[in-house]
Amino acid sequence: MFTISAGLLAGFIHVLIGPDHLAALAPMAADQRHRAWITGFRWGIGHSLGVLLIGTLVLIFREIIPVDLISTYSERVVGVVLIAIGIWALRKTMNQHVHTHPHSHDGKDHVHIHIHTSVPKHRHTHAALAVGALHGLAGSSHIFGILPALALPSFTLAVGYITAFGLGTVLGMVLFSSLIGKLSTHFSSSTLFLYKGFMTTCAITAILIGGYWLMG
Repeated sequence: MFTISAGLLAGFIHVLIGPDHLAALAPMAADQRHRAWITGFRWGIGHSLGVLLIGTLVLIFREIIPVDLISTYSERVVGVVLIAIGIWALRKTMNQHVHTHPHSHDGKDHVHIHIHTSVPKHRHTHAALAVGALHGLAGSSHIFGILPALALPSFTLAVGYITAFGLGTVLGMVLFSSLIGKLSTHFSSSTLFLYKGFMTTCAITAILIGGYWLMG
């Protein structure tokens, strides 16, 4: 039980202290609004699969598989993906416009304000799965997170820890994406200026962190 609890906590903390994780997910979650938690769930599943793959390779083929090389190559790919996500989010933001729906209730006129985009809307949950998997393969921070698995007395306990680590990442990203979705919904129902500012901040953050990863 302690092994599972430790894995859950390690995974939860791992994803929430990684700025690259948050920067990648925020623009996609903000675009989904009410469905943002699904984006976070898929990102977490993808990340868990990537970490599980790396962890299994370390456990079984630690002397043969060039894990460091895989992580380094994946870091570069993640950098490119972060920049692409940021550019996509900026494009979506620039095409936002306000649409009003006037109607009457009980003899009183009301106007509902909605923010729409001229760019066709797509669901990005599958993209979140792929981006999460790339993050799971990239960098060394998650390897440090699963190092305790190497010290466990049995392979079963080690796999249990890594699996719990993955579940912790899913939980962390579901909570984070839900928060981003609520903020996005709030801003979109307020003013176009606030919503565009929020989306632009998410986009620029993703681009800057992507550039840092490429140069790192």
